[in-house]
Formats: sequence, structure tokens, C-alpha cells
Amino acid sequence: MSLYPGPESASTTKKLWRRICDIIQVVQRRAEEEVVHKRHTIVDNRQHKEKILKAKAENISRIRDMANAQAALRREGKQEAVKKSKKVAVRRREDDMLVLHSQLQSKHERFKEEQLRLAAEEKAIRFEQTKAAASAGAVEEKKFKELRVGQVSIMRVGSK
Repeated sequence: MSLYPGPESASTTKKLWRRICDIIQVVQRRAEEEVVHKRHTIVDNRQHKEKILKAKAENISRIRDMANAQAALRREGKQEAVKKSKKVAVRRREDDMLVLHSQLQSKHERFKEEQLRLAAEEKAIRFEQTKAAASAGAVEEKKFKELRVGQVSIMRVGSK
């Protein structure tokens, strides 16, 4: 084979060019297929990564929702505890007020009883004083009458 093709080699050259063109087309087709395959691989990888990110985001969202729900439960628990402690404080205060009321009422009743007792004692003392005064006056009057009677009888005895 020579470097310069001759006339007989024109058909061979055409065949070679066809063969080269076919090879070039095959190489181009393979390159295009490889590009398409790479694109599909890139798209598939991107979709896979997006799925992973979406799953992570959903997981984070679910965790955040659970944390929010737990925080709400804790807040409600705290609010319930505060309400309960307020109710206990109110009930304790009411119980203390009832105890204080009963103590004041019993003190008031003892005071009234003491007032009545003192009034009765005062009445008894006045009665005794009045009686004693009446008795003293009666004794004095009796002595005075006796003295008078004695004077009258002495006068009678003396006048006889």
C-alpha cells in the first residue's frame, strides 16, 4: 500500500472514508450516550440526594413537632400545677378563715358568757349590798327602836 492512493484505490478510499465515518458516528453516538448516561446519573444522584435531604427535613420537622408537643405538655403541666397550687392556697386560706371564724365566735361566746356572769355577779353584789344596807338600816332602826322603847320604859318607870 502506498501513501498516495492511485486510481484503483478510489473505491478503497471511499470504503475507508465510509468506515472512518461509521467509526466516527459510532464514537459520537457512544459519546452522546455517555453524556446522556452521565446526565441521567447526575439527575439520579441529585434526586437521591434530594430524597435524603427531604427525609432529613421531614425527620427534623417531626422531631421539632414532637419537641413542640412536649413543650406544650410541659407548659400545660406547669399551668395545671400553678392552678392546683392556687386552688390549694385558696382552700388553705378558706380553711384558715373558717378556723379563725370559729375561734373568734367561741371567743365572742366566752366574752358574752363572761359578761352575763359578771352582770349576774354585779346584780348579786348589789342585792347583797342592798340587803346589807337594808339590814344595817334595819339593825340601826331596831336599835333605835329598842333605845326608844328603852327610853320610853325608863320614862315610864321614872314617871311611876
